[in-house]
Amino acid sequence: MNAGVRIPSFIESLTGISDTMIRSAPSAAIVVREVSDFIGDIPLVAHNASFDCKFWDAELARIKHCRRQEFAYSSFFVAGASPVTASAKSKTGRASSDLPSCLWRGVLTGH
Repeated sequence: MNAGVRIPSFIESLTGISDTMIRSAPSAAIVVREVSDFIGDIPLVAHNASFDCKFWDAELARIKHCRRQEFAYSSFFVAGASPVTASAKSKTGRASSDLPSCLWRGVLTGH
């Protein structure tokens, strides 16, 4: 998406994404509106939900929309893990490697 601002050289070297690549991309407002319409009120799962929630709320405010769903920390789906322990484990890769099965188990059991 085209955020309407120049991509800093540091970000370009880190991601490989250049201003030329996004020049003809849809605007952030269009993309955020389409994503918001698509997800509706379905809860979102995020690794760093407090950051992602604030970011999503700010982007929605730019287009005069409000968030309609809750955010859940992905660590809540790791059996027996608190956000702190899941975060610590994810640094070793232990929690993140089991996350897909934990998420699926959460969907099937409703937990």
